[in-house]
Amino acid sequence: MENDTQTTSAAQAPAENAGAGVCFRLFPGRIRGDGKSAEELKRTLRRLLTEHESVIATGVEESAGAALVTAFPGGEYDPCARVFLMPPAASADSGVFIVTAGDEDLPAALEARYALAACGAAGTLVRTAGTSDPLSLAGLSGRLSCAAACIAVAGTDSALPGAVAGLVKAPVIALPANLPRGGFLGGWAVLPGILGSGAPGLAVVAPGDGAGAGFAAARIVSREQAEQGTKAEENNIQEQKI
Repeated sequence: MENDTQTTSAAQAPAENAGAGVCFRLFPGRIRGDGKSAEELKRTLRRLLTEHESVIATGVEESAGAALVTAFPGGEYDPCARVFLMPPAASADSGVFIVTAGDEDLPAALEARYALAACGAAGTLVRTAGTSDPLSLAGLSGRLSCAAACIAVAGTDSALPGAVAGLVKAPVIALPANLPRGGFLGGWAVLPGILGSGAPGLAVVAPGDGAGAGFAAARIVSREQAEQGTKAEENNIQEQKI
């Protein structure tokens, strides 16, 4: 997966919601790789692959990621996101936008996008200058108007999630980024600013939990797609009766 604004990729499962337009796998197996050795990750991956169509491992160091790619040739490892995904494949557009305010937000944003991919959905990355450039941010309202859900990554810009929530009607998930440098307390430093924004329709996940934000967005969108599919089916039945 390239670290740009292109949508991510993931496998499509058989449609569970007829007429939904987007096929979702809810939910993949997840491994929290922080502090785990390559051998531990391999064992857990093998087990989860017998139970799930896809598995995502987060917090995977480069050495362990290289070992996983060797052991599972069909998988993909991204060192920037520190994510291993098995298997990567084509996916459908989900209508989820992931908004960032700088390069430091990218690892968390990519983790969220891979989590969407593991659910069979494609997320679109939108890189901005954040609330330091309000005119540019306001200009995104047209692009985001079609969003089914948004994930707003807050690294140093705790005001970004609230600003995005003010631009769109869709639910917004705030993702405090776990920045590597000191002073931001692993994302906890920006949390009070997010919680105090008062923006309607804004939810927040734990700092650094990009996968959690991606899974939450997939759940929101899959429900919306299911409802759309049900309405379309009801309309077809009504037309047939007429």
